[in-house]
Amino acid sequence: FFSLGDDNILHWLEAIRLNSGQLIYNDFYVPWGPISSLIPYLSLKLTDSLGYSMIIVSVLYNYIAGLLVYLIIYYTTYSKNLSRVSSILTLAWFGIFIGGWYVDHVSYLITLFASFLFIKKFNYILKFILIGSLLALSLVTKQTTGFISSLILFILIIFYPSEKKIYEIISMIFGGLIILLIFVLYIVIFSNADVFIDNFYRYPIEYSIN
Repeated sequence: FFSLGDDNILHWLEAIRLNSGQLIYNDFYVPWGPISSLIPYLSLKLTDSLGYSMIIVSVLYNYIAGLLVYLIIYYTTYSKNLSRVSSILTLAWFGIFIGGWYVDHVSYLITLFASFLFIKKFNYILKFILIGSLLALSLVTKQTTGFISSLILFILIIFYPSEKKIYEIISMIFGGLIILLIFVLYIVIFSNADVFIDNFYRYPIEYSIN
């Protein structure tokens, strides 16, 4: 039941390469963005142990996912029972990824956090700038699942009744553009743009076609 498959350790391999001073899309390449490897990279820096890092990050991801699902369901339904069941099902699903999640699930987790921010009440403009930033982060984490999950949430927010819809959309776009600009600057300054385009854009299309 509990397993550590090949896909689940790929961003740990990225983290190890980053820890040795290599740069993604320059010294090595992957068919997604670099975001999912940053937390494992930081964990390796703090613990200096791959085994401990895998356990810590896996538990952290699982806890956050279960907590976010609980809070989202509770604040939208006010049902503690439904919230508990939803959270337990989430933990049961992600619990199989002991040792670390696959990059797709990191992308989902970022979108899930954006969903949580949407139901919370705080500074209006900042809220939607943060949501837009998270949706962009989900996209550059994994272009396929990130695009789909972010697009679904973006559309739901657009159709959610609000008197300030235009400001919400502009704020989300602004937040997303900030992340995408930083990402582009990273690619231009530290990486090989051609390698990035081949692996982030062309390869997933060819893979899907095949």
